[in-house]
Amino acid sequence: MDRAYIGLIENGKSAASIITLVKLAIALECEVGDLFPYIEDLRPYAGWLDE
Repeated sequence: MDRAYIGLIENGKSAASIITLVKLAIALECEVGDLFPYIEDLRPYAGWLDE
């Protein structure tokens, strides 16, 4: 994977495909789910969920 592409993903300028997430998890020796924050940490950014 190109470092520039990884940078775009990290900065939210590009979305990673599922295959890319799997490749990243393998490279980092973690689970794909470990690449995402907990739902409770996202709640402040999703005000519409409380309605």
